[in-house]
Amino acid sequence: MKHIKISEHASLQLQQLITEPIHQIQVYEFERYLQQFINRIQLQQIDVHGPLIHKLCGSTFTDEGDLLLDYTLMMQTNTLHDHAFSTIQQITLEDCLCVEFCDHPRFFDLSHQKLSVYLYEHEYASTGELYTLFYENSEERIHAVMYVPLEGITHETIQRT
Repeated sequence: MKHIKISEHASLQLQQLITEPIHQIQVYEFERYLQQFINRIQLQQIDVHGPLIHKLCGSTFTDEGDLLLDYTLMMQTNTLHDHAFSTIQQITLEDCLCVEFCDHPRFFDLSHQKLSVYLYEHEYASTGELYTLFYENSEERIHAVMYVPLEGITHETIQRT
């Protein structure tokens, strides 16, 4: 049986991050920004490790009804200096929900749906942020772990450089 795992009281700690904030983009534009971020890392030969990280920071609707998203793209690196990126020394999340998905990409949306149902059934409120760590992202398989900060419960610490 297939399973999307949700855990409570999860913690996340990320260190030495290069970041790229993206503001007010439409959903279809995301892949282009993501590829630009990856290309810049490769061109600058930055020594990165760990998964690619997307942080959904918020969303708004235009007067025309278009959904606009704010993201921060992140990667952990071995050194924080001499980059043309914004940097963060450390991000720590304590006491949040964790959702793990590992299956074909066509089913990835089910993890978001299950998360929404879980929040509803347990009467939790998300802060509107969502950290997604992509350990694998291919045409055949996505392995992603999502961390969901909860209003009034999650403690988030961001140490800037």
